[in-house]
Amino acid sequence: MCPQILLTKPILIPAQIIKAGGKVIYRIMSYNGWLKDIFSTWEFLRQLRV
Repeated sequence: MCPQILLTKPILIPAQIIKAGGKVIYRIMSYNGWLKDIFSTWEFLRQLRV
C-alpha cells in the first residue's frame, strides 16, 4: 500500500474522543486484532515527528 492511499483512506475505529485539560484523549470502545498493528504504526509515526 503506498503512503498516498494510507493518507486518503479513513480507518473506522469505534472510539470516543474527549478534550480534557488541554489534552485529547482517545477511548477505544472495542478491540480487534488489527488495533495492535494500528497502535504500533501510530507510535512509529509519532516518534518520527519528534
